[in-house]
Amino acid sequence: MPDIIDRIEKILANLSRIGGVEACIVASRDGLHICSVLQKEQFAESIAAMSATMLGAAETTAIGLGLILLGLEKAAEELKELLI
Repeated sequence: MPDIIDRIEKILANLSRIGGVEACIVASRDGLHICSVLQKEQFAESIAAMSATMLGAAETTAIGLGLILLGLEKAAEELKELLI
């Protein structure tokens, strides 16, 4: 697992070099912090937890509006391939 974390950290470091990007974080669907590149690391756990709440709210809204959430599986598969 450390090898995967190292690879994710490199990806986040590259993303953080893009102009205007102030923070990058990877969190589990449950809101658990995996790794991040933030100016203030003490907020990483809070941001990870809030991301799970926001994802849940977005899914609930989409379902309520009758929208189909397309592409989540595809995005997850692409990330998986990137990490392998």
